[in-house]
Amino acid sequence: MDLPRPSPGPEEDPEAAERIRRLKKLYALSMTLSGDPLDVFKGVAEMIGELFDVSTVCLSEICGDELRFLSVYENGIVTLNAGCYPLRTTPCATVIESKDIRTYDAVAERFPEAPFLKERNAYSYCGFPSLGPDGRVVAVTCLLDPEPREFTDEDREVLQIFGQRIAMEIERRRLLDERRHIDSELWKLSHAVEQSPCAIMITDTKGVIEYVSPKFFEITGYSAHEVIGRTPAILKSGMTPAAQYKELWDCLASGREWRGAFLNRKKNGELYWSRESISPIRNALGEMTHFLAIEEDTTESQRIEDKLREVQKMEAVGQLAGGIAHDFNNLLTVILGNLELIFERAEGDTRLSELTDMTLKSALRAADLTRQLLATSRKQPLRPEVIDAGSLVAGLVDMLQATLGETIAIRTVMPSGLWQAYADPGQVEAALLNLAMNARDAMPHGGTLTIELANVRLDGEEAAKHGDAQTGDYLMFTVTDTGIGMPPEVASRAFEPFYTTKDLGKGTGLGLSTVHGFARQSGGFAELESEPGKGTSIRIYLPRTMTRDEAAADLYPSGATPSGDAITPRLSA
Repeated sequence: MDLPRPSPGPEEDPEAAERIRRLKKLYALSMTLSGDPLDVFKGVAEMIGELFDVSTVCLSEICGDELRFLSVYENGIVTLNAGCYPLRTTPCATVIESKDIRTYDAVAERFPEAPFLKERNAYSYCGFPSLGPDGRVVAVTCLLDPEPREFTDEDREVLQIFGQRIAMEIERRRLLDERRHIDSELWKLSHAVEQSPCAIMITDTKGVIEYVSPKFFEITGYSAHEVIGRTPAILKSGMTPAAQYKELWDCLASGREWRGAFLNRKKNGELYWSRESISPIRNALGEMTHFLAIEEDTTESQRIEDKLREVQKMEAVGQLAGGIAHDFNNLLTVILGNLELIFERAEGDTRLSELTDMTLKSALRAADLTRQLLATSRKQPLRPEVIDAGSLVAGLVDMLQATLGETIAIRTVMPSGLWQAYADPGQVEAALLNLAMNARDAMPHGGTLTIELANVRLDGEEAAKHGDAQTGDYLMFTVTDTGIGMPPEVASRAFEPFYTTKDLGKGTGLGLSTVHGFARQSGGFAELESEPGKGTSIRIYLPRTMTRDEAAADLYPSGATPSGDAITPRLSA
């Protein structure tokens, strides 16, 4: 009996064997294509080339009017980013138009303006699209071969699978690029915030702190765990009106930005001025979700502004006092001259002589007051010369001790190598005597008066702290007492003309203003530091001067220089 012959197996059926081979290739594709998008594009081009046994596979992305070849497979070798070609001159344009697979024979002849076809000796062409999420063609992959090729329905199904895979990878690459861009922007933004010279704070709509930048810690002294979850009320100094906080919240509640300044308190209790800008943060729906506060510590600039206003006020008062003193001095000259004539003619008339003498003394006191006013306004005539500060102070000590009395000890600090100054020695002595008298009044029960000399060099930052002081070298005189000191509101006005805390008739209020005016007229400046119960220090800065030999040594440190006694100022313009 004859048995039926079995149907041929894959080994005997070439078509079945080819189908199995392709299925294995597709399975391998699904298992191995992952990782960087360019690696996937490379793998796809290589697999298509091997699966369909063609000489060339060009996987190209559509970029406007161009084809950008992401990967090109040629005879077993894959090249990435293989250049761009105009789209409209290629058969790929018809694939885009139809959104379907297109095949051509004699393709290089039919599209003579597509150089990549001729370069690869292409005869047959099969192009298939990759459709993005919005249905647009995002890529065209073409199979080229120098021989005629037939593509079955099964081939087309396989190519459509590849097209979908390529589209997915292009979308993934787009998302990765977008993510990298976002990450880059976030990195730049976060570093800008972290390194900002201003403190940055983010709160919720109830004012609870969720984030503060490192500058905030530097300014306030608080750490992250001390402020996160709390409100900015921890910075309140109690010196900002409640109405200002109400205005702030009313402004933010209406969705507007608020700008203003606060006098805040640091963790250590120190006060500082803060200029702030607070604005709402909104989500995609336009709803307020947070508040962003940008805070700048303006304490130093505020201090400099206050100092500048003080200098300007002193200038204005000084000009007024100088103008009055100048005219008054002219009147006193006439009065004093006539009083001297009357005094000479009053000999023998005791009563008239007494009255004339009393009037003359008052006029002389008025002349001294005029001199002080001129010193305050920096209009008094000076006789400057090079002074040896150490010798000048040493010569004053005995006189000061006799004036101050035994209950006050005088201490001097005069290091070697002191610079020279160019000033009126008489005015320097008068200024030191004036300061000593003030110190005596501040130490009614005795104490110590210290006169210290020092060389001081001011750079730009240090000079800025002293108003309009110039940078350069100064000889500094410091007079310090251990007296009762001054509260801040008194110390801030101590150099003002006519300002005094002494009882009526015990002071004109021109003592310290005279010292200040003399220092300014000499090219320097004066400053005061005082604290209740801890005494007062007043420093007079006079510009350093050098002999010609010293100046030459500065300019020509290694060579011979002209000698002489001329002096050279040491201030920068």
